Amino acid sequence: MKIAALADIHANYRALETVIDHIERWKPDVILVAGDIVNRGPRSLCCWQKIEEKQQNAGWQVIRGNHEDYVIERDQPNDPQNGPRYEMYQPVHFSYAQLKHDVSAIRALPEQISLEFGDAGEVRMLHASMISNRSGIYPETGEIELQRRIAPAPEVFVTGHTHRSLVRELMGTLVVNAGSVGLPFDGDTRTGYAQITWQQGKWSAEIIRLEYDLAQAEQDFYDFGFIEQGGPLTQLILLELKTGLGQLYEWVGRYNQAILQYKISVAQATQNFLQNPITEPYWCK
Repeated sequence: MKIAALADIHANYRALETVIDHIERWKPDVILVAGDIVNRGPRSLCCWQKIEEKQQNAGWQVIRGNHEDYVIERDQPNDPQNGPRYEMYQPVHFSYAQLKHDVSAIRALPEQISLEFGDAGEVRMLHASMISNRSGIYPETGEIELQRRIAPAPEVFVTGHTHRSLVRELMGTLVVNAGSVGLPFDGDTRTGYAQITWQQGKWSAEIIRLEYDLAQAEQDFYDFGFIEQGGPLTQLILLELKTGLGQLYEWVGRYNQAILQYKISVAQATQNFLQNPITEPYWCK
C-alpha cells in the first residue's frame, strides 16, 4: 500500500505541477490532499481546477483548510469592501475573484477524511489537528500536546497547515505532516510531499523534497496580477516564497491591533515589517 499526501499548495501552480509529476511516476494507491489549495498565492483558480479534476477523475481525497475557509468567508454579503479589515484580506479577495466568486465546490469539501485499511488500521487526514483547522502540529510540539491534537489516535495521522514537515511515531501512531507544496516555512524553498507506505506489517513515511522553477513561480505574482491587485501584503507573501520562511503570522502579531485602531495603514505596516522580516523558522501555536 502506497499513499501520497500533499498539503498547503497556496495557489503555487508551478510547484503543484512538479509534485503531481513526481507522484504520478511513483504510482501510489491513494492520494490525499490536506487543504489550503487556494489563496496566499497568485494562481488559485489554476490550482483549484487541477485538484478538482484529480478529485473527480482520479479519486484523489481532498479536504479544505483554513485558507479555503477564508475564501468562503468572502462570499458573505456583509463582508467589508473597504477599510483596514478589507485591506488585510485583500489577497483573499483577489483569490475569491479569481475563482469567479463561486465557492460552492470548495464549501462542499469535508474537514477530515478517514480511510480504513483492514489490518493496517485507520489513516485519518485533517488540515491541522483534531483541535481545529488552525491548531497545527510542529516539529517542536511536545508529546502531551501531540496526543491531544490527534486524539482519538488512529494508526496514521496525516496533516499540513504548519508548512513544516515531520514524520514522528507516538504510542503506535505514525504522525505525518506533509509540509507545504507551495510555501515551505523551514527555510528550504523546494516543494515537497509525503510518501507513506504499508509494508511488512508496518507503516512508514518519507518526506520528498523537489526542485522546481521558483523563478517562474515568482514571476507568476506579477503575470497573474497578484502584486498589482492583491494589496500590500502580497509583498510579504512573495518574500515567504523567496525565503522559505513564514512572515504573515508575525506581521499580524506586530500590527493587527494598531491597524484596526487606525494608528497605521496596512501599506505602512508592511513597509515597516520589510525592514525587519523573519529570518529563521519559528513555532506559532
